Amino acid sequence: MISYRYDKEHDILLYYAKQLSEDKISRIIEKGRVDSSEEAYSLAKFFWQMVDLLVEDADQGKKVCGEENLQEWSELILNSLRAYLRGNGYGEEWDRASDDEE
Repeated sequence: MISYRYDKEHDILLYYAKQLSEDKISRIIEKGRVDSSEEAYSLAKFFWQMVDLLVEDADQGKKVCGEENLQEWSELILNSLRAYLRGNGYGEEWDRASDDEE
């Protein structure tokens, strides 16, 4: 299971999955795990798309799930997802998605 330091990380992930119309990602977050390399890559890729939107929201002073310090939350989420994926044998998928964003 994806382990979050704070429950709010889960809420923020779901919020952005809905904002980006990522039903597949919503399902992964709800079940709390990935079941394939393809799902792992999709989740990692989604994270970086989410960060782009989150930065825009932070620049506009927007609150998400009652939180204002969105960049801090993105770092917490990054740590949670990266640790989960790497710890479950999906480090290559995380790295590939991260490299695609550069």
